[in-house]
Amino acid sequence: MKKSLLIICALFSFAACSKKENLPSKSQLDTTTPPMNEFDRWVTDNLTNTYNIAVRYRWNEWNLSDLGKYNFPTTAEHAEVLMRIIKRSWIDSYVETVGEDFIKHNSPRQLTLFGGVDLTPNGTPGAWGQASGGVNVLLFQVNDLSQNDLGNTSSLRAYSGLIHHEFTHILNQNVPFDEENFQKITPEGYTAQWQQVPEEVSHQEGFISSYARMNIMEDFAEMVKNIVTHSPQEWEDMVSEEVNKYTKQRDDFIISLSDIPAQRAEYKKQIPGLIADIKALVPLLDVYEDDLTNADPTIANNYLNYVCYPFINLAFSDFFLVVQRFDGSLYKHFNSLFTTNLFKSPAQLRELMEFSLNVLIPAFEQSLEGPINLNRLSEISANLEVASAGKQKLKEKEQFVADYFKNSLKIDIYALQANTFKNLSTPIVPESQSDATASAKNHDIKLRLLDSRLHTCSWEKQTH
Repeated sequence: MKKSLLIICALFSFAACSKKENLPSKSQLDTTTPPMNEFDRWVTDNLTNTYNIAVRYRWNEWNLSDLGKYNFPTTAEHAEVLMRIIKRSWIDSYVETVGEDFIKHNSPRQLTLFGGVDLTPNGTPGAWGQASGGVNVLLFQVNDLSQNDLGNTSSLRAYSGLIHHEFTHILNQNVPFDEENFQKITPEGYTAQWQQVPEEVSHQEGFISSYARMNIMEDFAEMVKNIVTHSPQEWEDMVSEEVNKYTKQRDDFIISLSDIPAQRAEYKKQIPGLIADIKALVPLLDVYEDDLTNADPTIANNYLNYVCYPFINLAFSDFFLVVQRFDGSLYKHFNSLFTTNLFKSPAQLRELMEFSLNVLIPAFEQSLEGPINLNRLSEISANLEVASAGKQKLKEKEQFVADYFKNSLKIDIYALQANTFKNLSTPIVPESQSDATASAKNHDIKLRLLDSRLHTCSWEKQTH
């Protein structure tokens, strides 16, 4: 028996060793160099031969992919749109301002383009662009662009701002600025949680964008980006936005003070009607309270918020607008109840009505006889003071950036601003034969501006 088993095992072993697999004699990976298309020739003529800038957009796992992330390549049609924007608004603007040699000596040696978002390991959008070691700039979401964007000022400004931002990082690496003195302008406020800070708050605290709060380098690059991609008036309006807002609020409030005696007399006349309007809701609640209380929550919620709420909103509209002016503490009580917007039960609505009839309206009548509440004016004035301080900090940063460009780079940043804005204001006319095809294929693709991720870029300092 043992002998038979040995013979069988030997036969199987012989058969396994005798079987040959038909393995291919050549690599199955396509390593051939693809033929040049119209876009490749345009890049060679306008970027590579002139400025020694290579553009990589075809897929190459080792050159284009961060192995810890996921992305996909763009196409020649999409890449061409971006590169025309970059050529016009960045390269041409610097060349017109300071000459070709500056770009030849300082530009990154390679621009790498990705079709999609730079997803982080947790699946959220990452950087829109990265300046890696001053040699290679990575640009994402290129597939969001179409030929239509060549005539769209918003699209031109968005992607122009991106490349100006990243190029500023490279310039700062080649010629560092005084980070310590720059930080003295806004020593506090830099935070990794910049996305949680509203833009208007950042302006009031001396940052041109919330993303500028991430660190000093991003703050500097955001300043350059916004200066050069806006006209002088647009830039001034941006820096003064919060100051102008609170100045108008203050002036409007002061003007309205002269109308208060007449307004008080008018509101006194309207109080009986207001009381009648509120009381008119009581029968509605008496009739439907049991049904609504026992009804499906969705049905009750819809009735309360789409039938009762508009009615009471109309009844309270004038009251709500003026109570703040006459009594700030009264307004807080009223606001906490009324602006809930969603009444979840008849009891909650009845509570508001009873509180209004028994507390709010009597207190309002009394406030009409008392002194004018100027707390709101004090609040506006305080906000205006903060906004003015923020504007002053932004102007100091602007001067710091202008001095850096003038003294360290020998560039007049306002001349660069004029040339960039001129180039952004002129639609780019397609030149290559691939334009017509790209326009037809991509006409429905819309540029997705990052909300406040529009500014999101990342700066990687690498030592070699």
